[in-house]
Amino acid sequence: MTQTEFLLDTLKYYCEDTSRRCEKDGRCRYHPSSLSHSNSEGCAIGRYLPEDLALKFDSYEYTDIESVFDELPENLQVLGKEYLDSIQNFHDSSTNWNTIDEEGLTEIGKGRLSQLIKEYELDKNLFVNYLN
Repeated sequence: MTQTEFLLDTLKYYCEDTSRRCEKDGRCRYHPSSLSHSNSEGCAIGRYLPEDLALKFDSYEYTDIESVFDELPENLQVLGKEYLDSIQNFHDSSTNWNTIDEEGLTEIGKGRLSQLIKEYELDKNLFVNYLN
C-alpha cells in the first residue's frame, strides 16, 4: 500500500460516517472494543493492525506512533514514521471532522488535508472529492 492509498482509504472510511472515528472523550483507541465502539474498525492506524496488537497498544497508558513504530507490521512501517504520525494526528483531531449531521471534513480538515498532500507530495487530483 502506498501513502496515497492509505490516506484515500482513511478518508473514504471516516468521511462516509464520521462516527466511525474510534474516539471517546477526546481519546482515540486502536481497537474499537477498547471503547465498546461497535460502529468502528478502530483508529486510522488500528484498522490495519491485527486485533491482538491493537489491543496491546490500547493497554499502554500512552501511545503514539513514535512509541509503537517498531512493533507495527512491515506493510505500515514502509509508509514511514512521520507519515503515519501525521495521518494519525489528522484522524485524532476532532476539528478536522464534521459531526454526524454533516459527514466529511470541516474547512479546517480540508486545509489540513491540503497540507498533507503538499508535504508528502501526493497527487492532489486524487483527493479533489475530499477538498470540495
